[in-house]
Amino acid sequence: MPSSATRIVLRQHVTDDDVQGVAWDLDWNAISVGDRKQATWVDAWATVDGATSIHYVHDGPIGMRYFMVRGRDVVGVAQRIVDTCPTWTLANALDTARLATERDDRLIAVYAMALTAPDDPDPTVSSEAALGKEELPGPGVRTRDARGLDKESTAVLTHEEA
Repeated sequence: MPSSATRIVLRQHVTDDDVQGVAWDLDWNAISVGDRKQATWVDAWATVDGATSIHYVHDGPIGMRYFMVRGRDVVGVAQRIVDTCPTWTLANALDTARLATERDDRLIAVYAMALTAPDDPDPTVSSEAALGKEELPGPGVRTRDARGLDKESTAVLTHEEA
């Protein structure tokens, strides 16, 4: 069976200690621990059967944290994470970006939109990471150039009124 991958973006109030607790509660086996001295670091686990890997990315420069899940039981592992931790969806990131009145809240929502957006086979979508994360595990964050964004999305990203 081919393996697949998914990214699960955590809400801002989920802490690194919370993530360690999730790994413990879900019986993941530790594979590696990231260097906490770096701005961006990654911890890795595997399920007990070793068929699914879980990478926790702490992305300091953009203030986001997310899991990358790959392997045979992506759906099951991802669902257990979502059942355990508050997470972003693309829909609630879009809503937050539209309704945010503070710059930081809007910026976090835009990052959440980028990280939760599905892969897009459209050739106008960059295969490079929009936020400079091409070296991290998982598919790159995808973004459209100004010609590919609809008017509402452009307004969200540039703070221009429609």
